[in-house]
Amino acid sequence: MSESLTDKYYRVLSEFYKKYGDPKEFAEKYLNGEKISEKILQHYDNYKLGILKEVIAAGLVPKIQVHYTGDIDELINTIINNPNFDNVESIFIPNDINNLDHLKLLKNRFPNKNIILNYHGELCFIDNAISAKYMIDYYKSIIDDDLSPLEKITIAYDIAKSHNYKYSNVKESMESRYITKMVNNDNIVCSGFAKIFETILKELGIRCLELSLSLDDDEEELGHARNMVIINDDKYNVHGLFVFDPTFDSADKACYYRIDGDVFQKSKEKQEGYKKSDSLSLYKYFLIPTYCYEKRFNSSRDEKVDVNFDNTRIQSILHTNQIDEIVNLPDMTFVKLLYTTKLAEGYSRKELPGLIQEIFFVNYDNKYTLEAIEEAINEIEQSDKEEMKMSA
Repeated sequence: MSESLTDKYYRVLSEFYKKYGDPKEFAEKYLNGEKISEKILQHYDNYKLGILKEVIAAGLVPKIQVHYTGDIDELINTIINNPNFDNVESIFIPNDINNLDHLKLLKNRFPNKNIILNYHGELCFIDNAISAKYMIDYYKSIIDDDLSPLEKITIAYDIAKSHNYKYSNVKESMESRYITKMVNNDNIVCSGFAKIFETILKELGIRCLELSLSLDDDEEELGHARNMVIINDDKYNVHGLFVFDPTFDSADKACYYRIDGDVFQKSKEKQEGYKKSDSLSLYKYFLIPTYCYEKRFNSSRDEKVDVNFDNTRIQSILHTNQIDEIVNLPDMTFVKLLYTTKLAEGYSRKELPGLIQEIFFVNYDNKYTLEAIEEAINEIEQSDKEEMKMSA
């Protein structure tokens, strides 16, 4: 089988970059000092990011470009009726298709064409969009429609932070940051955590933004990503703009602890008599009000969002009118939230007192007894029964 133009471009450019590195830094090594091809200069960043092949298929080879309006039959007919249809190897759809049936129909209708599109703003081949859509639809299926907004957000947060932080072999690679790349590998970094959380919430109709920023470190400036979520929940009386950081609460950050009577102790390392906290027990960076931002994230700066926002306004929201304490949900409210969401996630009623005791201790150093937590849960269950009777 002859090599496609997309594969040829990809092979040639990849071989150049692999051999010489950044053409801007090592220009004298290219083409014996002759003028460097614009393609070589332009696409090194895409090569580093791991999206070179998608960019080639969408822009460097003969293609049909057509927008998706929501009508898949119209899209297919427009493609077929294009006078250049037989002579192109790529179909580029520059906007999102978020309908699984439409994605599969499009793939099956044009099996011999490269189909490139956007999935939640990520340039990808159609196979990766389909895989990502399956993954997000599965995550959504875990979250019951009858839950309140904050309950849905909590479960989405647990889903996002259930992953273990793992850096890609290539520092800049989108394998760790794009949902459409992560679905086929186990690499994930902060942007990946934030993207999963954002995408689930967006598909649930909850406004969520990815917040990019810089972290001050002892040795270097680090890039990071977290989320801002607009919440309106009457059940828990939670309204406003809140910050979440699923990376900082991710499964690999689980700590060790022991509870022996009135003795509560924590440890970063495993010790005799200590148990590892549940992988979903961390909520240190969960539901942080904007006016507590500096208290919780005191090494953060230069926050911005990648949408049409006034980032000066973002800076003002996160760094002015701050208070010198962390405002959490009232304990009883947090118990109710945990009780509801952990049951929805599949934990048994029997596990809840110990799990909630652990969560309060490892996050907030609150040393509640199992008896006190059991009493609180009983009160919640009794209240729920009375509400059901009144609504019957």
